[in-house]
Amino acid sequence: MKIMARRGISSLYPENTMASFQAAADCGADGIHFDVHMTKDRQLVVIQDEHVNRTTDGAGLVADYTAAGIRQLHAGSSINSTFSGEKIPFLEEVLEWAKEERMSLSIELKNNMIGYTMMENTLLQALYRFGLEDRVILSSLNLKSMLKIRRLDPFIGTALLCTGRPSNAVQTMNKLKANEIHCETTFLFSSSGRQAADQHVPLAVTISNDTGNREILRNLGVDTIMTDCPHRWFALTL
Repeated sequence: MKIMARRGISSLYPENTMASFQAAADCGADGIHFDVHMTKDRQLVVIQDEHVNRTTDGAGLVADYTAAGIRQLHAGSSINSTFSGEKIPFLEEVLEWAKEERMSLSIELKNNMIGYTMMENTLLQALYRFGLEDRVILSSLNLKSMLKIRRLDPFIGTALLCTGRPSNAVQTMNKLKANEIHCETTFLFSSSGRQAADQHVPLAVTISNDTGNREILRNLGVDTIMTDCPHRWFALTL
């Protein structure tokens, strides 16, 4: 199974920052999962929430900031003062770094609450510039956005992002012409999860701090673990 660092090693480092991503690379993670939003001047930035309040010393919507304004925020103080100088990365910074580190990428477009104009086109063009289209899986809770991505690029890797235990996950994945399903652990034990495993649909499961049982997950058809603690998974004895 592949181990993807969810927002980097976000259990120890400020999430979605270069420090967190570098720590993931250093521990041997196969890749990183991160989220993107768009600034007022249409720059893609790497942050989870619509608001900057939780992870920075600022306040307000990402969409109300210019790129220059975003750059003034400190994104590391939520962990401790050691990381107080960390910034919200621009997408292109992360792509440049990932290309050098040979990391795979799982990128979630956070456009289900705010429909950022041209987000899909902007993201795809950035991936093409860095030659990373073969090393990425794109996902979003906005299914119209996922359909748009598939129209723009018939070959880019995409995933159905599902929460809970949706009964029609495989059917929805096929409708989106997606390549895999990104899910929570509970989905694996549902009838839809078993259907996906029986049809050999690639499954990536989000697990936070619990290392669980690797063999059970593998037997349930899991191909990729997305975790806040990739270093703990590498410490397990198979």
